[in-house]
Amino acid sequence: MKKRYRDLRLPLQINQQSRKMVYRTFRPIPMFFHEYDYEAALDPILPVSALVLPEVDAFIPYHSEIRPEFAHREAYFHQTIHLSSPTSYAILDLIQVIYLPAICHLSSRKPEALEALLALPSLKYIMANIGLVRIYHGEVETFHGGRRLLSLDYRFFPHLYYWDMDRSFHSIWSRFQKKGIKLYGIRGLERRPRKCLMEIFPSEDGALIQYVNPNCPCCPRLPMSERRKLAAELRAEMDYEWESE
Repeated sequence: MKKRYRDLRLPLQINQQSRKMVYRTFRPIPMFFHEYDYEAALDPILPVSALVLPEVDAFIPYHSEIRPEFAHREAYFHQTIHLSSPTSYAILDLIQVIYLPAICHLSSRKPEALEALLALPSLKYIMANIGLVRIYHGEVETFHGGRRLLSLDYRFFPHLYYWDMDRSFHSIWSRFQKKGIKLYGIRGLERRPRKCLMEIFPSEDGALIQYVNPNCPCCPRLPMSERRKLAAELRAEMDYEWESE
């Protein structure tokens, strides 16, 4: 976020016309900024104005936040979504990408959280960290193209396979599918996704997965133009966490 401010500082300061041009692409909204260090964990939250790029920026919902001091804000988040004012709706309308630090946060045991995500008016993607990817010593990581049962590759993705045991989630996910929302599995560090591995299709008979970049010699790959387009759509800036109210 700091880099974005540095890059846009000059056009924001030239004149009113250039500032309006920036704001047409980067939407200014009130946010809260948190410094991630243990000494400042309980310090007052500093209000800032963030410049949001809806097609790129990923938001972390409160129900998946790993820091317990933020958990009490989830109720306010749900209230904002279901009883939104014109101002708060305009902010919620900017959320196109949700990032979950762990895919277990997408669960039928959290119905209120799922209803909140369904209520987001412009949500397009949910990107979830699928946890451990297990590749044994000397083993080549080979991913095949096309949709395939997760159970065929369960030994690579033990956390994802465990999550898929909740088959009741499928009936809930069908509502996301009707809205055109896609679920992607991310391999990476907390709040800093490194690589999008797959699209996930929850099913009552077991989840199907489709690798974004299959590397096997036996399956056709997407044309380079489509792969570049997909990569652009899946970018997410996670250098800092911001939360809107």
